[in-house]
Amino acid sequence: MRAMTLLSIALSATLALSIGLARHIGQFQPLPALIEALGLYAPEQCGSGRICLLGMTPGYSDWQATRSALLPRARDMLYTNQLVVSLDILPKQVDEIFIYFFQSVDKRALGRVQALFRSPEAAPSVGWLIAQHGAPCGISLYTRTASGYRLPQALITLRYPHFLVNVPLPRDHLDASTRIESLYLHDPAYKAERRLEACRDLITDGVQNRAWAGFAAVWRYASLPRR
Repeated sequence: MRAMTLLSIALSATLALSIGLARHIGQFQPLPALIEALGLYAPEQCGSGRICLLGMTPGYSDWQATRSALLPRARDMLYTNQLVVSLDILPKQVDEIFIYFFQSVDKRALGRVQALFRSPEAAPSVGWLIAQHGAPCGISLYTRTASGYRLPQALITLRYPHFLVNVPLPRDHLDASTRIESLYLHDPAYKAERRLEACRDLITDGVQNRAWAGFAAVWRYASLPRR
């Protein structure tokens, strides 16, 4: 009888865990329209060894071909070396996502790309990003300004070899459902005068560079050893 009771408890716990996990996964799945609109795919899907956005890959997509393909969708084109595309994902919402495309410093290919998500409801979540692209090679935590003043809310940057994302933390906690605020794809041809590392911020004063430690509170990341 006792064995049956323990088995029943174990099965109930497993079921509860499965339901909780399913709900958790459901929270960070982006809208199907967002996936299709962004075209933010993993390197193996882009066929270039790097991720792509709207079908364009920094360092690989020809700049003139990129301009020709995106010009009909462009919201603005201030210069010949950049253009801006805006996307509307949710009903009755306008300009939820702005994507900036820049010509590479090599003058031939597409260079850096910046995506700004103005509406959290139309932004990818951290959980989805990690499910698609794996864990970041490092994180940078920002809690204070260069002058030492505490920021209104913490900001964490998830760093990958070829791109990074910025994530505000209004509740001082990073979880799977936390929404991304901005995405930056690097220009492979850009060589900075100051030393840069993809997995660490070596420029910003007061930054806290840490190893990826999963979904956790800001204090947990702040207590980890520096990188």
